[in-house]
Amino acid sequence: MSVTNVQQVCDAYMRTQIRVYPQHTNRSSLIGDDCLRRLVYYRTNWEDIEPHEVGLQYIFRQGNLLEEPTVRLLQDSGYKVSRAQEPFLYKSGGKVLLSGHIDGVIEHPADPGWYAVLEIKTMSPHIWDRTDTAEDMERHPWSRKYRPQLNMYCFGLEIPNGLWVLVNKATGRVKSIPHELDYDLAEETLRRCETINDHVDAGTLPDQLAPTHQNSKICSDCCFQHICNPSITRESMQLIVDDELLVDIDEMQSLKPTRDRYEELKKALKARLDDEVGKKRMAIGRWMYDGSRKIWDSRWELMEEKNV
Repeated sequence: MSVTNVQQVCDAYMRTQIRVYPQHTNRSSLIGDDCLRRLVYYRTNWEDIEPHEVGLQYIFRQGNLLEEPTVRLLQDSGYKVSRAQEPFLYKSGGKVLLSGHIDGVIEHPADPGWYAVLEIKTMSPHIWDRTDTAEDMERHPWSRKYRPQLNMYCFGLEIPNGLWVLVNKATGRVKSIPHELDYDLAEETLRRCETINDHVDAGTLPDQLAPTHQNSKICSDCCFQHICNPSITRESMQLIVDDELLVDIDEMQSLKPTRDRYEELKKALKARLDDEVGKKRMAIGRWMYDGSRKIWDSRWELMEEKNV
C-alpha cells in the first residue's frame, strides 16, 4: 500500500475503528428498533454481530465530528447548553431498564422559563430537506428510534420538553423539531425494556418479525440475520417478453460507456476553458466555444445568422 494513496491509508485506519462492544443494558439510542428480537440479540449475542462496511464507519465518524461544532454554533447564537454527554440511567425495581448519554440541556436567555433536553441528529441533505416534523421521522427504520430515545430522556430527567436539532451534513445548516413528553410512549418503552430483560434472564427470544415485504427489508439488513435465519419474503419478478423493447435496452446499455466518456471530457474541457476563456468566445479549429453560455458549435453559418 503506497502512502501516496490517501484513500487506502485512511480506509485501513477506519477499518481498525470498526469495533463491537458488549451491551449489558438496553441502549436508549436503540430501544425504538423495529425488531424486539434484535434488541435481545444485542444483549445476548453481541459477539455475533457482523461488522459493518468501512463506508458506514465514515458516516458514523462524520456524525460524531459534527456534534461538537453544532453545540458551539448553538452557544455562539446565544443558547446555553449544559450537561453535555451526561450519562443517563433509568432504574426500576433495582434493575437498569435503559442507559445512554444525553447531548445536553438547552435554554435561551430570551425565554428564561423554557429549557429542553437536546438531541443532535446529523442527516444527509435529501433526508434533512424532507424532515420537518416528528411524523417525518417515521419514514425510516433508523429515524423511528429518535422519538422513543428523546422521550425517555425527558421522562427520566423529568424535563417536559425535548428538542431535536437536525444538522445537514453537506452544508452544516441546522433546524429544530420540538418534542413534548409523551407519558403513554414512555410507559410503552419501559414495558419493552422489561420484556427484553425478561428474555435475557430466561435465555429466550421474542418471535421473529412477520415475513412481510417491509419486514423482509429490515431483516435483510440485520447484523444478526446469519443466526436468526428469518423468513424473508421477496417481491416476485415480472417476466416481460418484448423483442423491440429488448433491442432498445441493449442499445441504451451499449451507449453508456460513450455517454460516460462524453460527460468526463465535457467536465474537463469546461474547467480548462473557463480558466482560459472565461465568458468570452474562442475558436478551436472548426469548433467555437461560447464561455458565457457554455455552448459548443461547429456551424459557423448558423452562428453568423444568430449574430453570435
